[in-house]
Amino acid sequence: MTTQNKMYLAIGLIFVMALSRLFPVFPNFQPVTALALFAGAIFSSNKKLALLIPLSVMLLSDVLLHFLSESLLGYYAGFHYSTMIVYFSIVVIAFIGIFGIKTISFKNVTLTSLASALIFFILTNIGSWLFGLDITNTPYEKSYAGFIYCFGQALPFFRYTLTSTLLYSGIMFGIWIAAEKYVISTRAELVQK
Repeated sequence: MTTQNKMYLAIGLIFVMALSRLFPVFPNFQPVTALALFAGAIFSSNKKLALLIPLSVMLLSDVLLHFLSESLLGYYAGFHYSTMIVYFSIVVIAFIGIFGIKTISFKNVTLTSLASALIFFILTNIGSWLFGLDITNTPYEKSYAGFIYCFGQALPFFRYTLTSTLLYSGIMFGIWIAAEKYVISTRAELVQK
């Protein structure tokens, strides 16, 4: 597979995963962490691309959600009070991909996916505690008790973040490995004929 084809495949996978944000299955069941991790790992030799691609795709999907979410989902799901913290999380997770996945393996992808889901959960819920509203639409109390309450309210959603990160990472890295092996083995067969 040529370098250019690899780039197209990676960007295509990231783009498709980002579009899946328009059709959520469960709350927080999103490809966000997986696409940042994948971009970081695949574009690790070009850190600007490793950061720019997931941030651009997130921005595009957030713009689409801003304009289409109410008609598609029945509720608003676009930009929100902690969007910048989500984007910061994307950057952190892309760096996990850059430095944590030197070789794509089940172990590396699983461990970095677990770390990414946990970091995303922690950072975005700190943002919720600082800037968000609880389920009664009142700001979280800016105290230790308010912090614990915020994280307690978010804990049931962590299973969706964790599951989706593992699933989407598995899909993206699995397709990547399969494409590399299929293209390489197909070319080898063609050369032998």
